Amino acid sequence: MKTCMFMMIAALACIYPVICTAEVIPEDMTRAIDTGNLRHPYLFFTAEEKAGILERIDRDPESRDIMARLLAEGNRLLFTQVESPLPP
Repeated sequence: MKTCMFMMIAALACIYPVICTAEVIPEDMTRAIDTGNLRHPYLFFTAEEKAGILERIDRDPESRDIMARLLAEGNRLLFTQVESPLPP
């Protein structure tokens, strides 16, 4: 039993650094997406892919949460007063 527990802890210790450094940066997203076929407003998805994205938002709790946070932030920014005069 102790050997099994030790092996599990050792395996997690080896995997942990990989999990912690598995960040996605904008450049990774841009390389993964075919930007040659995009039209204005230059979204990272096509009109045909939109239905799949909306379906995923409906099905997946994490995607639904991300969408809710995006909408909340967008609504917050809509009602944020702009500084006058604008900063340089």
